[in-house]
Amino acid sequence: MTWKTCFIIGAVFCTTLPLHAEDAKNLKGAMEFLQLRPECSYLAPHEALALTRQGKLLNDFQYGEDGHPITRLIQSSFNIPPGSENPEFFQFNPLARNFSRFVAPSVAGIILNVLAQSDPSRPLDITHLQGLIENDAGFKARLEQAGQDREDALGKLRAYEDSNEVSKALKLAEEKLRGSSSKRTEKGKVGQAEDCQREESGSPLEGAGQETLKICKEVSSDPGSSEGLKRQIAELKVQINIDPEGRRLRGAVDRVTYDKKYLRNFLNRLSEAFHSEKESVGRYPRHTVEQVVLSLGWLNTGDSKRDLIALYSPLDHCLSERGKHNLYGIDPDSSQRRENWTRDLFTAADYKAGVEHLAGLSSNQERAMYLRSHPEELALMSYLRASMDHSALPTLSFKSTRFTHPQTKNEVSMPDCMEYAILSSILNPLAGGPGNRFEVEGLEKKLRSEGYEMHPGLKAFLSKYPDPSKVNELEAHRMWAELVTSIPGLAFVRNNPKYEIDTRLSNALIVFKHLLYAHELAGVEAGTARDKTKPWDNLTRSKKLDRVFQLLSRDDREVDWTFQGGTKEDLNRSSIDTDLTLEFTLNDSPKYDWRINSGHSEVNPKGKNSTDWREGLGPEMAKMLVQRSEPGSGSMTVQDRSGIGWLLGARDAAKTFRQLKSHPNDPHFEDLLWRRPLESVDQKLDAIGLLSEKLSRTQKEPSGKFTRELIKRLHSKIPPDDRVAQQKYQATLADHHYPYTEDETKTDTGAKFTLVEAHPLLGKGRFWKYESLQGGSHSSLLWGETAKLNDGRRRDNLMRWSEANDYCLEFNKDETAKSQVRKALSKINEDQELAQLREQYYYSDRPDFFKIFLQKYVELKKLHAIQGCFLPPMEEFMMLRADLGYQDDESGFLPRFLPELNNGWFWSSSGHHFNPSGLFFFKGDNGRFGSDRDSPGSVWAVRCVCTIP
Repeated sequence: MTWKTCFIIGAVFCTTLPLHAEDAKNLKGAMEFLQLRPECSYLAPHEALALTRQGKLLNDFQYGEDGHPITRLIQSSFNIPPGSENPEFFQFNPLARNFSRFVAPSVAGIILNVLAQSDPSRPLDITHLQGLIENDAGFKARLEQAGQDREDALGKLRAYEDSNEVSKALKLAEEKLRGSSSKRTEKGKVGQAEDCQREESGSPLEGAGQETLKICKEVSSDPGSSEGLKRQIAELKVQINIDPEGRRLRGAVDRVTYDKKYLRNFLNRLSEAFHSEKESVGRYPRHTVEQVVLSLGWLNTGDSKRDLIALYSPLDHCLSERGKHNLYGIDPDSSQRRENWTRDLFTAADYKAGVEHLAGLSSNQERAMYLRSHPEELALMSYLRASMDHSALPTLSFKSTRFTHPQTKNEVSMPDCMEYAILSSILNPLAGGPGNRFEVEGLEKKLRSEGYEMHPGLKAFLSKYPDPSKVNELEAHRMWAELVTSIPGLAFVRNNPKYEIDTRLSNALIVFKHLLYAHELAGVEAGTARDKTKPWDNLTRSKKLDRVFQLLSRDDREVDWTFQGGTKEDLNRSSIDTDLTLEFTLNDSPKYDWRINSGHSEVNPKGKNSTDWREGLGPEMAKMLVQRSEPGSGSMTVQDRSGIGWLLGARDAAKTFRQLKSHPNDPHFEDLLWRRPLESVDQKLDAIGLLSEKLSRTQKEPSGKFTRELIKRLHSKIPPDDRVAQQKYQATLADHHYPYTEDETKTDTGAKFTLVEAHPLLGKGRFWKYESLQGGSHSSLLWGETAKLNDGRRRDNLMRWSEANDYCLEFNKDETAKSQVRKALSKINEDQELAQLREQYYYSDRPDFFKIFLQKYVELKKLHAIQGCFLPPMEEFMMLRADLGYQDDESGFLPRFLPELNNGWFWSSSGHHFNPSGLFFFKGDNGRFGSDRDSPGSVWAVRCVCTIP
């Protein structure tokens, strides 16, 4: 199997690379055939697939510790198309100077044999290893192929230069500079003497370019001059260097041009990396360098299992006696076993049989035990699920996408969240067709029955990306962005030029119409078909959605939708265009949600999926592994970590990781963390949360600085303009107790937040001292933790407003103190002037009211001098949200510092002045206010504040 990808390294070029690991077919029976000793299990073939296709090496490549020798080895040995973080497209570096393309399976085996018997504390014998490699037949074959590739690339470059005016002029000038006579040049060259003489005599050189004639004139006017030629040569070289086609062809030559020093440089990097393992802990445990070499050998294998024989045959010390006989025994039985194994490959039937076998087991515990003892099947089924499982939704996520703008033809970049959410809404119903391809033929047939044909751009996209396996690659994002950006009538986030579709339902409907219902078929029959359907523009918004998803449905996959929190007809109100969620079912089973929020849109699978064989297996296998190993002991095997790594890509990955109870200082923490895919924003946020927890315990250690840098690098991959994602990022830091530096706890408004771990009334915990300048003067309060039950769970939906007030008052030391706080708080909340200002601001949200009534509140707070703990009035939440960046309902607010602020609606102690049954609460996810009755079940959370002694 081959795969074509493009890399940008100085110049743009494409290469066809073998992707033997792409379908994992050669894994079948490998463990039984190779018979690796237990101490060499880290070199098993299924581990090679896991390293390259889970996330481990890709994440080391993207987020490894800068300057570390192992990071340098990984970053020089591998590559991935720019902008992609999908492990599917992780490959070895194709440049000859990096040597990776010459690590044939047999070369990898030679290196592994030396490393496995070497001590990292002692230097490698590089000269000896170089000799072994240079004498290897596999290396010589790669070298010979590179030589042929170089001749082909040089031929294309020479042909281009011979036809290029500037190149011809440069050759002529260089000849003259070397002392060639202006009357004596090689026959057949463009700048030969006769041609120049013809130009001088008034007979122009046929087809000659201006640069060539310029050289002729300069040479003929001053045959002895060299300075003029040098200037001319320099100018021509500049032109050649900026010529894109020339750069591409020279890059193609450079890519395959081999030099002996490249092998030596590679071995030097390898030696430095291996030597660093003498003190290896955490991110790069012992044997990491060997696994890098194993992965290079794996990615360089072809379509035959004989490449695996070449890879493992040199590892004599890792093989059992049975394995040695299987690999290179010369007796008839060994030869026959070897021949049988090379022909026995995994197929689609094996995937189907595996799923059926799991379905026949009675519990997740049995399934987990089976997969733990059959790692090859676990690897195959996990890796092939996206392309083999007809019930699986396409795995799509937005990216920072660069594309050519349809109007200006210039390159632009954007986070394509709305663009790809619209695409997901189209592809999810179409997935699972014959051969697990998108059901395009049925869609076209249904469209024609209504008198329309598919937009040619949509048809071209689905022709190029006919199944879920490739639709999330970077080039697909580019192609889709260019298609939908050209659609007229859309509202965009950016102007001059217009691009990045705004997150509105109305925009999605415009795209649907343009791609599906804007190209009418001609003819009487087509017209009759259209007459049977109501014109698109005459439909309500809900009916338009009905029509689209009825069109996308088919006999075995009926799609329907509902509006979360309302009816379908509610969507017909023009005021409902964003901040909404559409819930989708396939065959009446909840399948996915489409969220359209201000600044962000995404399509996410629903909670459980009974058709996903992985459902529940991750947590169950994690539980099993925890029971069989002591936390912190490092006793979890490589095979265990590899197996659980496949399940960390499922929807219950967070639960799986938590079930592992992996303490951030556990030897396996780093390995498990970096095995997880980090392609989506949510995956990055989950990793940021785990790193924050680690940092809170290790911030004073040397690793603390690098962990902070890692968090910053992960954050840099989250689109800065995506307000919802940025809110989630800040909430993740707070919820996972990120240890903020002093500078990080200061806000642009002059407020300061300080972590306090004890208070006379609240006891021990994690509280935040909040100092604000809102309201015209300095104020300071301690914000407590969200109210908890005795078992530590949040007290969500359990307290009425009156109970919330009493809950906070209970922290005061005695009845007298409670009475004094209650009395002072009542006088503030019942002040007529404040109540009227509060009402005016609540209903108008006018900024001028904000300053006036906050000043009034601060005056009252000083006058009545509350001392103790209480449920915060509305004004305390207002000051908090202002210091956390709130400007209006559409921008600014970031739920920072206070844990669980983003995930709760919090009672305030304030109520409506004119509506006693209306009580204010604060929405911690967006900084807005709401009101409700004094009843349980609607407002989610309670958080008390206390004065500071």
